[in-house]
Amino acid sequence: MEQRQISAELSFDGTADEIWAQLKKDDADTTRTVARNFADARVSFSLGADKPLDSLSEKEWEKAAVSFGLALGPGKDLIEARAVGDSLYVRGDIKGLIEKTGADTQRDDLALLDQMTDAVDELPDALGSIKDALHGKWIEFDPKDFEEFSAEQFTEEGDNSLFPGAVLGEFSAKDKQKALEAIGKALGKNVDIKADGEKNGVERFTLTLPARDTAADLLKGLKPLEDKLGLSEVNAKDFADRDVRITIAVKDGMVNKLSFDPGRLDPNSEAALPVTLSLKAGGSPVKAPTDAKKLNPQDIFGAFAYTAMQNGEWQNAR
Repeated sequence: MEQRQISAELSFDGTADEIWAQLKKDDADTTRTVARNFADARVSFSLGADKPLDSLSEKEWEKAAVSFGLALGPGKDLIEARAVGDSLYVRGDIKGLIEKTGADTQRDDLALLDQMTDAVDELPDALGSIKDALHGKWIEFDPKDFEEFSAEQFTEEGDNSLFPGAVLGEFSAKDKQKALEAIGKALGKNVDIKADGEKNGVERFTLTLPARDTAADLLKGLKPLEDKLGLSEVNAKDFADRDVRITIAVKDGMVNKLSFDPGRLDPNSEAALPVTLSLKAGGSPVKAPTDAKKLNPQDIFGAFAYTAMQNGEWQNAR
């Protein structure tokens, strides 16, 4: 079946109490609030196009519509982002994020947010995008506008702009091919695959790989790209010298579930915190929000300038 849309969801396995017991192995001061957030966390991702995904060219893949979301329980979206065409759409529940952290500074952070909200509400309607951003509504922006603006305003000889796009912007098709070859070679050398049989139309497999050895081979293969990928400070010894097991379920020729324990990669962790990545074909297409206001880079500086003038601080702010 030709699929134009795929979606995925990542979540931790286990109840809040089970996760709490594991987290306390690494940090005895971990609170149950943190464990509950882990248990409720859902990271979602969707990708879609107007033609079958397996027929997309490299340029068409770059233009595919993408969505990302972080929620802590059903209907409790904290962050959402969509990339449609040349625009990015974002909204975030800032108050919800602060409340869910359970940090010692939560009361002060909420008070500061209230002050910022009051100040922003006084902005003129022309800066409505700033108001909407702080109130958790959709805003739209074009990354190129911010890159160009920051380059014009801040870049000096030998400096980078605020939005340099250093990694992805300089990552050519040849670089991508090299990266894929390095990944394939490292996995091919280290991964052991075991078929666990089939039940109810679902085939199951277990992949076992030594974390540190695999990391060493992968870093070696990616050596020519380490600066572009930000790997110059990464060392194989940063990974645990033990095996990582990945269980995979395949249905109708497509991977629909993948589970593993990322803590097995950390040499300093004793906690067992398996996560499951669920995938499915189809679903609702990724579309641009209809009520998003356009955020321009000048709006941010306009908001600061207006607030400073209102507070009689314009001379000091210049």
